[in-house]
Amino acid sequence: MRRIIGIREAGWTVRRVARQPTASLAAVQTRTASSLQASVSSRTIATSLAEGHLVSWHPIRVLRTIPIHRCLRLEWCQARRDSTATEWNQVIFSDESRFNLSSDGKRVRVGRPRRESLNPALQRHTSTTAGVRIWGATDYDTRSPLILIHDKLTAQRRVYDILQPHVLSLMEGLPRVIFQQDNARSHTARISQDCLNPISSLSCPARSPDFSPIEHIWNH
Repeated sequence: MRRIIGIREAGWTVRRVARQPTASLAAVQTRTASSLQASVSSRTIATSLAEGHLVSWHPIRVLRTIPIHRCLRLEWCQARRDSTATEWNQVIFSDESRFNLSSDGKRVRVGRPRRESLNPALQRHTSTTAGVRIWGATDYDTRSPLILIHDKLTAQRRVYDILQPHVLSLMEGLPRVIFQQDNARSHTARISQDCLNPISSLSCPARSPDFSPIEHIWNH
């Protein structure tokens, strides 16, 4: 309690601590400690945020949408709302994801009350960190091997390194299966679309990577 009072005496109110969208928890802790000339633990900061009914969240992690995007998302959902579990079990979801190799990944946290919308102006951390990028695909009971992406994933490299050696061979062994991918530029390029002509694919509305359940797998 003494530390919490000290934070307030130094001018670090709960609201001020919560308004640090560009600093990680460690950075907030360092600034607070330098103001007090004392060590302040992350538990103290968390307690102070809790007193103000603030919760620690990740800043917005999805692309911003405009009305036309939201309309397309709604139409996509309505068109597939009546699909059965058996039909969804026949869809293979694919995606690329990057994983940081540093201990904390330099994640940014934002304090805001529950049920309050995220501020679109708060962008995620974009500085360069060591990491690896991989591609993978999964459906109800099947998964592909994880493919390490060594260089920038252009449409041509994606066809030669991923689609031809892995996706097409995977789809050949799974009849009546539908392939799904998001609208990344390398996915919508003509060379990629031509490569996927022999197989059935599921289109995805623009700026809707959250529609793919493989995003939850990456989180785990």
